[in-house]
Amino acid sequence: MIFQSFILSNLVYLCMKIMNSVVVVGLYYEFLSIFSIGPSYLFFLRVLRQKRYFTLNFILKHIQAVQLLLIQCQSIIFIFIL
Repeated sequence: MIFQSFILSNLVYLCMKIMNSVVVVGLYYEFLSIFSIGPSYLFFLRVLRQKRYFTLNFILKHIQAVQLLLIQCQSIIFIFIL
């Protein structure tokens, strides 16, 4: 009985330590900032739907924007790891 209580208390302590970790909080806010959709982006999607134009230049700009988001995500994760 005492041994089970000891294991449970260690498990609770470990979970609380992980939940209060700076890394977890940092990753949470990182994903909130990266994947948030602002009103300007919603207006952009509305205009895109109305005009329906896809040129090569337009597609390349969007690919670059996605690449920049991935680089931002990687850099924030590496800062927390190091």
